Amino acid sequence: MKRAFAVRLKVVPALLLALCGACTQAVNVAPPRAFNRPARMELVCFSGDRPVAQSECATGSDASDRTLLALVTQQTRGEVAAVDLSADPPVVIDSDRRVPGFTFVEVGEVPVGLAVSHRNPLCTWVANRGSSSLSAVETARFREESLGTGMDTEELSLAGEGRTGRPNALVIHDDGATSELYVTLPDDGVIGRVPVMSDETGCRFGALEVIPLPDALPVEPTEPSPDPTLVVPTTDQDPATIALCAATGLTLPELATPPPTVTLEAPPDPLPAPQPLEIEVARDDEGNAVALLIGDAARPVIYRYDLATRAFVDGIRTDGPILDLTLTPAVPDRLDEATTRRYIYAIDARDGSVMVIDESVGQLVPVAAESTGRVLRVPFGAPARAIAAIDRRGDAGMCDYEDATIDPSANNLRGVFVSVALSDGTIRYVDVLDEDAPCRTGENCQESFQGGQQYSFIRRHRPRIASRVADPVSLTDPPVASLSGSTQRFSAEGSVPDEDAVPSFQPIVCEDPDGIAPVFGAPATLICTSTDPWTAEPESWALTWQGVIPSTASIAGNFRTLDDGRIALETRIPLCERGVLGPEGAAGLSEDQPEHMYPGDLVAITAELPDATAEDPECRALAGVDVGETPEPLLVRIDEVRVGEAAGVRSPYASAIVLAPDAEILDREGANVELLLRCYQDQLVSFDVRVGDRYAVVGSRTGFVHRVIVSDAGNCVVDTAQSSTLNARAELGVPYVGPSLRFELAFEEGRPAVIVDQSITFDVGDVPVQLATDLGLLQSGGRTLTLPNEVMFSALTDRLYALDELRRGLVVIELEPVGPEFFIE
Repeated sequence: MKRAFAVRLKVVPALLLALCGACTQAVNVAPPRAFNRPARMELVCFSGDRPVAQSECATGSDASDRTLLALVTQQTRGEVAAVDLSADPPVVIDSDRRVPGFTFVEVGEVPVGLAVSHRNPLCTWVANRGSSSLSAVETARFREESLGTGMDTEELSLAGEGRTGRPNALVIHDDGATSELYVTLPDDGVIGRVPVMSDETGCRFGALEVIPLPDALPVEPTEPSPDPTLVVPTTDQDPATIALCAATGLTLPELATPPPTVTLEAPPDPLPAPQPLEIEVARDDEGNAVALLIGDAARPVIYRYDLATRAFVDGIRTDGPILDLTLTPAVPDRLDEATTRRYIYAIDARDGSVMVIDESVGQLVPVAAESTGRVLRVPFGAPARAIAAIDRRGDAGMCDYEDATIDPSANNLRGVFVSVALSDGTIRYVDVLDEDAPCRTGENCQESFQGGQQYSFIRRHRPRIASRVADPVSLTDPPVASLSGSTQRFSAEGSVPDEDAVPSFQPIVCEDPDGIAPVFGAPATLICTSTDPWTAEPESWALTWQGVIPSTASIAGNFRTLDDGRIALETRIPLCERGVLGPEGAAGLSEDQPEHMYPGDLVAITAELPDATAEDPECRALAGVDVGETPEPLLVRIDEVRVGEAAGVRSPYASAIVLAPDAEILDREGANVELLLRCYQDQLVSFDVRVGDRYAVVGSRTGFVHRVIVSDAGNCVVDTAQSSTLNARAELGVPYVGPSLRFELAFEEGRPAVIVDQSITFDVGDVPVQLATDLGLLQSGGRTLTLPNEVMFSALTDRLYALDELRRGLVVIELEPVGPEFFIE
């Protein structure tokens, strides 16, 4: 197995941060603070004071005098820092001790790219966005400044001929015969090629060649994806792509089955100018560079540039613009077949979601349940910011269950994985080829390695599950109904003692390709939710009769009379974005749509009476108050919802709730909007919006899901092009079908004349947790804010490296077990 390396980092006590209740130990932190907005890094091997090829630091070489340095760009200071990773502990190298604090090697302004040849590392090449240039630095200067030849840093301007020349990414192609840099110039919509020379006499640039990008987008694939992960085998599992098990007597949960054929998002029209951002070097099985993969941050495309012919070949049509990308090594479809595939993992530049592309056929791979609304996205809980493949395949291949020396726990990464740095300050891991899969499943999920695990879930393109799974996804407790200050628990048959006041759960059928399965009810199924271990979420649900739509409350609603005599309640809240509907929003919908014949939401006035009408008997009766009492909400059915100036909404307001002047105030006999307006005359009022004659279905993670958009006329309407599961209004006697929740509520003896205010709550628990490394967890306890912006795996050190903007540091992460080993702030 590829586990050792010649230049060893000290194995210090690590902080194991799998989000599964793992232990917490000390992590080395190097004081004082030295880095300032690190952006890119490269590793360089030294023999004494001379930089040498990385192969000389590889396992098996005579590396007794070798030193490994990490070079890290410092954007704010316009420098490149060096960290001695071979020291015990690793130390930041101060290039000029005469200057207080840490001094690094100066380059251009705002260095954003870094490249060093693995064959001939005499020179370090830097791309500088602030000064629109490339810099060439003698690599020996990083070992200790006085050891260099003293030559000046070379500069090459990238600006000119209408170009801003501001670079972003830089890579080097050095095959022994040719040495050339490739740089992206996103503001100019081109890439650049620069031949370079490096020898004992110095570092030199050749002439810049500007390379325009292809104008046309690649054709969107129409055939079903041939990816082997799209079929979930039940009896013929292959550990190369999927390994599931349940202990004897237990049943595996329902899994989501993504559709093999999907439709990509339509490209913007007109197509924006190209914006090449990141470059990934594609290599063959021998490790030779053969092509460049270039992600476009404005267009839905990954360009492919052939290094042998120096020409673009067929690109890949993606499902959005690309922020960052990585390419996995070839992995087998099945262990007993020779067919292999490489995958591109790419981050959507708009929202940080992660897509998977079969590089061999140029097709996106569906990886999530249709109920998520993101079939083409790996399910993560936060946007991704950086991504890198991890190749830790061993010489022995897949593990042997009979080998008692193996620890195949989820915290040990052996095989091929993808690391994803998220905006929440964590790094997550995706399974591509888990070489421990046969040992983790064993026979009937044997417990010899897993410490009592009863289920195991491993699947290609899914986030790696860290927790020891002992129970299936289920409700933590039976649902509870709250009303009139009391609570009543539902029985397994679906009812509460007061059946006249609270409806009962009705038997339902939960057969669903999205992994929706029963979690409550006996003998009949009453509640279903997602049990797919990769898309299920721990969530608290609240079903509230005529409940408030989240984020619709305001204390500054303004009444005004419209030209047609109706009353507008103006607000700065974008009501369509919140999912608010008037009767026009569901008009004309067919019977198979859940919003069919929906009469519209309710506005609830929650303000106290102004001083001018506080003693008015009619107004006091309207508000339902006596002296000292709090007014009761006044509910009025909405007549129309308007958004934007096109619909007549005055600036600075965003929306207007339109009410008919003769509309009744619910539960206030004889009262209407005209009286409401008189009682709250000339006053900004507090209000919120509530669903009408339905239960509002709100999840702690999911929120209030909807498919409400702004029509051309400026009304809030249902977009039937979106999934009908995007609905958070549950009607009595009608099955509720949401993205990840199914149930039906009805009164056994008929609906009462008045339904009292009530809320039904329950929690979904026992959800498997993704393996994660939390960069913000402090040794002293608590957590600091972090924002990782780069990840890089090195086969040389068998480590993952992360750069963090907020902690301003380099994080060294070991992978067996997974956990941060060292912080350099």
